[in-house]
Amino acid sequence: MALCDRLEEVHKAREETRDKLTAASLARLTAPETTAEDVPAPAAFALEALPALTTRPDQIKPLRQTILNLAVRGRLVEQDPADEPASASLVSLAEAREADASRKFKRARGLPRVSDAEASELPTGWESVRLSDIAISMRYGTSTKCGADASLVPVLRIPNVSSGYVTSDDMKFGPLSEREHEDLALASGDLLMIHSNGSLGIVGRSAVVPTEANGMAFAGYLVRLRTAIEHVNTTYVWMAMNSQPIRDQIEKPIRSAVGLKM
Repeated sequence: MALCDRLEEVHKAREETRDKLTAASLARLTAPETTAEDVPAPAAFALEALPALTTRPDQIKPLRQTILNLAVRGRLVEQDPADEPASASLVSLAEAREADASRKFKRARGLPRVSDAEASELPTGWESVRLSDIAISMRYGTSTKCGADASLVPVLRIPNVSSGYVTSDDMKFGPLSEREHEDLALASGDLLMIHSNGSLGIVGRSAVVPTEANGMAFAGYLVRLRTAIEHVNTTYVWMAMNSQPIRDQIEKPIRSAVGLKM
């Protein structure tokens, strides 16, 4: 038994060392001071050591998160110089936003502007923007009480989007007026975001509306972001919002009000 105890201690120490190596290797890839030119060296090391860094199932999640963080920053593939620059898309989005009389949101105020250092890290043609800059409209859902009467308007709630995908599990239905249904009708490519909840990990989570949810409405505590899908890929926005840098922006300054995270 004494030998077993010693073996267990050696195994525990080895796994702790492996965890530190994994964390350091992945952190180096996405560290603020790591430029695009610096990425190949730590990436080559991580790939070479991948069998040792992913021996347990719980090590897969941080690896996937690191890959996502790199992807949304444009560091996984070569950029096509022929692509339309983000600045041109933003002009088109601003024009569409001004033309949309139904927009129901205010621009964010008091947020720090992107520093020159942060802007210089972006690939050519990319821009760092606020969420409102890519939205044609953003609005909250209905506060109407919903129930199980399937003859009424189907209404998506937090449980239907908290997994990151729109599901029809435990659907509720509400007596919405024709005008309210029209205002809250979802369209394929919309982004539904959770703006408040008792769980910090759920606030800011989102789901892209699929074709089968066209025409459904959505409940309070959700926000619908509608953009011009010819200029913005909402699946990319969804992935970016799940990346660690964006989650940090959501969670670190978050405030609590009556038990809700907002």
